[in-house]
Amino acid sequence: MDEKLINFDEIVYLLKKKIWILILITGAISCLGGYKASLMTTSYQATAKIYVGRGNNLMDYYSQNEIQYYNEFMNTFNEIIRVDDFLNETLKKYKINKSSWEVKNSLGFSASENTPIFTVTYNTSDMDGAEQVLTAICEEFNEQAKTIIPDAKPRIIDSTKVYPIVPNKKKLMLMYFGVGVIFSLGLIFFIDYLDDTIKSNSRLEKVLPVPVLGNIPKHEKGFKGGRE
Repeated sequence: MDEKLINFDEIVYLLKKKIWILILITGAISCLGGYKASLMTTSYQATAKIYVGRGNNLMDYYSQNEIQYYNEFMNTFNEIIRVDDFLNETLKKYKINKSSWEVKNSLGFSASENTPIFTVTYNTSDMDGAEQVLTAICEEFNEQAKTIIPDAKPRIIDSTKVYPIVPNKKKLMLMYFGVGVIFSLGLIFFIDYLDDTIKSNSRLEKVLPVPVLGNIPKHEKGFKGGRE
């Protein structure tokens, strides 16, 4: 198949002819983005820090083996707290009217590299219950640490704080608009690539080895109606 080389004039003509595709698809995808943006609501993240060390001084030195040991405990607790029965018992113990499936997938644990300080997070759409849930998890974390690590003196060094997470609706809508433009342009050029008809002198000259002296009409409505 002969390679199609499109010049600027042909691109402009093509876009003018297929502008309805650009408007239709971009509009549809932009509307989808607007709908998704309308469903986005403000969420909340509760954050607290727990120190699980052998002493009261946060500046104490810990070897890599000790840090690894504390991290292994944190990973173990992370797995245990996600067990439905254990989490339900914890929530019931602290008189929190929530079920395990509402909480477990919203919990997060991360460890410091050089100190036995752990950050616990809880993401939720319920601002009022966020602090209560995370405080309960931290308290249970401390109780488990005292049992499993004899020399540990766990305590909350940064109390639970709740921060709003406001969704960026404009960014989402702009992203959908951009996707709509790119997709519609790609579709227009793909349709044009599949079209083997000759619509311009430049394309005809690429096919024929001789110069083209006539013009190819672009508007044929008059001929269809029997007019010259």
